Amino acid sequence: MNKLMLFWLVFSYLPGLLPQSAIAVTSNQATLNFPDSITFSLDANSDSPIESVVLQYRAIGQSCQDSYSTQAIDFDPAAEVSLTWDWEFKHSGSLPPGTQIEWQWEIRDTSGATMLTDKQTLIVEDNQFAWRIAGRDGVFVYWVTGNQSFGNGLLELAVSGLDRLATNVGMRPAGDVRINVYPDLDSLRATIFYAPEWLGGVAYSEYRIVMTSIAPGEDDWAAEVIPHELAHLVTGELTFNCYGAHIPTWLEEGLAVYAEGPTSDSDIQRVKNALKNGDLEPLHNLTSGFPAQDAQAALAYAQSGQVVGFMVNTYGAEKMSALLAAIKSGETFEKALGQVYDLETDELDSAWRVSLGFAPLPTSQPTQPVATVERTAVPTLALWTSVVQTGATATIIPTEIVTPTETLAPTDTPVPPTATPPPTVAASSTPAPTQPSAASQPALPCAGGMILPLGWGVMLFSKRFSKKSR
Repeated sequence: MNKLMLFWLVFSYLPGLLPQSAIAVTSNQATLNFPDSITFSLDANSDSPIESVVLQYRAIGQSCQDSYSTQAIDFDPAAEVSLTWDWEFKHSGSLPPGTQIEWQWEIRDTSGATMLTDKQTLIVEDNQFAWRIAGRDGVFVYWVTGNQSFGNGLLELAVSGLDRLATNVGMRPAGDVRINVYPDLDSLRATIFYAPEWLGGVAYSEYRIVMTSIAPGEDDWAAEVIPHELAHLVTGELTFNCYGAHIPTWLEEGLAVYAEGPTSDSDIQRVKNALKNGDLEPLHNLTSGFPAQDAQAALAYAQSGQVVGFMVNTYGAEKMSALLAAIKSGETFEKALGQVYDLETDELDSAWRVSLGFAPLPTSQPTQPVATVERTAVPTLALWTSVVQTGATATIIPTEIVTPTETLAPTDTPVPPTATPPPTVAASSTPAPTQPSAASQPALPCAGGMILPLGWGVMLFSKRFSKKSR
């Protein structure tokens, strides 16, 4: 028998030797149950009883893992199955409006035949509002209340804020950015599980999405919160790494304050008075949080913004970009600062103080014990990603943000690292949100797909005080 005949015989009998897939899918859907969950449903049948169905799903964004979360579905084997499973955001942390979900099913029957369905996608939307959209230069603003001029004004604030970061600090997002503007604080907080009462703005750098509430007439608040949260978004994206390296609070918040625009005279004077009275914290005491008291926190924000301004004006945008890149590569902050600026934190602090006409830090400046000062907890990772319930590991991979459609929606999302409180305002036509002291919050999903007990990670909050409240 020649080789050609042998080859023909093998392939003639091969189909009869291997399991033949008779699996058919008649329905494959995902339904958003805003603001609580996504329900995945599957109808399938086969000549042999279907014995195994596994859902593979993920939210597309920046992550340390390039794979799907998986959920095995419990059911009795049958030739026809109709199955559902709920992704409950109260366990995993919900997703901001505009997030893209991707899923597929792996099906196996008792004959050994298997089938992997094609990938399906869903964009999280909040259909309880009629959203209006304005966009240019890769920035898209979604808002509810206010005319087109109001939306265009918000878009201009966003574009100019990103331009300022790009020009002065060398920071720019890698893709399109989306900003969801709710009409009031209650509407915003209703989309976010376990939202603290002081929440006024949130940046999700892994998705390039910002959420906030701004009403027509709140011009000062808009001019603060939009560039501030965009700076958090870009900083988170540019320093994201899977090595555990992160930037200190004073630099994270300082970049966000710097992005708001020129420093106010009142903030300059506040910092100088504190320096004169010896009341200003050393930077090394502001690496893992800010004081919880309103006045000290406001001072820490003002101080951090001015230190970042000093770094940019004295050493240039290129060095700031290089510093963030070094952190992204996995270097610790102190090592990165030494590599790029040839300085330690105390030396940088002293140089800034001297530039204002004050004495440098004492040569031996002990780090203040955490127990002596109550501090607001802040994240120790660059960003958070949703973590799947039942112990499954959530996975989110880098991708471009999908260009928003005409109507989009918010969802419930645990607060990421950069939650911003709203302004406190005097009696006026604008709502007067409260500014309670820091309070403990339920544990939330953590960053980079890390899994803690019960499939949860811990994500804490940084507290932002508006200029109006200072």
